[in-house]
Amino acid sequence: MASSVGMMDAAFFVGKTELLAWLNGLLGLSLTKVEQAASGAVHCQIMDALHEGMVPLHKVNFAAKSEYEMVCNYKVLQGVFDKLKIQRNIEVEKLVKARPLDNLEFLQWMKCYYDSVTGCGQAPVEYDAKERRAKAKGGEKFAP
Repeated sequence: MASSVGMMDAAFFVGKTELLAWLNGLLGLSLTKVEQAASGAVHCQIMDALHEGMVPLHKVNFAAKSEYEMVCNYKVLQGVFDKLKIQRNIEVEKLVKARPLDNLEFLQWMKCYYDSVTGCGQAPVEYDAKERRAKAKGGEKFAP
């Protein structure tokens, strides 16, 4: 399971270009930097794509700018992890600072988890990312 992936795992050698292409394709976004996922909202939507209905998207704030608002998104994500019994420490205090390396590492882990669940890394065919994102605060206008 991806929750026990170590730092030397191949998952942590996925480059930011590949990660951004995956995220943009999966969620219909146009992210250009991994730091643009620092609010936690993108991570919540990745989990929603995998486990639709498990993420209370109405609690996710895509318009989060302050650290306080971002922390709220990570609380939602941690709640989903707990429900799914995913044992992964989310280093919220580092992620909300929007440092590239911290966000890159967490996105690498998220991609590894996604690939382990889907088996191939492909988006669920029936998942409408834009429609689902519209259920979140600021989701309908989200354009990083």
